[in-house]
Amino acid sequence: MDQLEIDIVGEPAVIAKIVELAASCGLTSSKPMPTDSISDALDAPFGVDEIRPVREIVTVITGTRNSLTGFLASIRNLLSVSETDSGADPAVDLIQTKGQRKIGVVMKDTDLSTLKM
Repeated sequence: MDQLEIDIVGEPAVIAKIVELAASCGLTSSKPMPTDSISDALDAPFGVDEIRPVREIVTVITGTRNSLTGFLASIRNLLSVSETDSGADPAVDLIQTKGQRKIGVVMKDTDLSTLKM
């Protein structure tokens, strides 16, 4: 069985919920990591402890395209009841891990059939 790996990028609060969702669906995921380099934090004009990542990335591994589609539907449902620190509608970017091809953006009202899977 081929594994499908996707990177999911979003605000830290949303990414934390997606990691929990992946675990509840029996999927493997990496630990969330900031999308910015640690050196960016070290060059900041204020203390490193005061820096919060604006966006994080997590890699999720699924077994089949059907399980990926079901998981993305679950993410869409999660986003419909989630809030962001910025007040904007929550959204996540989907990127194919191998090759870094952008799959699309998932929001609460995204038509999953429009994603480039």
